[in-house]
Amino acid sequence: MGVLYKQDLYSILPSKEDLDKEIDNKRNGQGLHPNIDKKLEEIIDKIKQEVITNVMWDKINGVKNFVRVTADENLLSARAKMYGLNRVSDVRCVVIDDPSSDLPIGIFGYDSILYFAK
Repeated sequence: MGVLYKQDLYSILPSKEDLDKEIDNKRNGQGLHPNIDKKLEEIIDKIKQEVITNVMWDKINGVKNFVRVTADENLLSARAKMYGLNRVSDVRCVVIDDPSSDLPIGIFGYDSILYFAK
């Protein structure tokens, strides 16, 4: 498991301007950028380094580019865990309801912690 960040997609997809052109091209029956209509698995394979850990995606083991927190932890605990990864302002916390099941019930980022710390 891992979080697919928009910065990862930006590294392999066309710019917004180019994407707008691609959409117009499709309407006119012309070809699309080669990554636009691919499955996510194929897209992830093209990401050279994911943005948080700067490592390649691993299909079998995922990539540890998020912080796992439980519903009974507080925001200070989550923040401390986030500082363990690069780019703390971009890291996401995945909230797990029951540690035995690893079922995610929510995701939040550092901006949420800053909002509640005011």
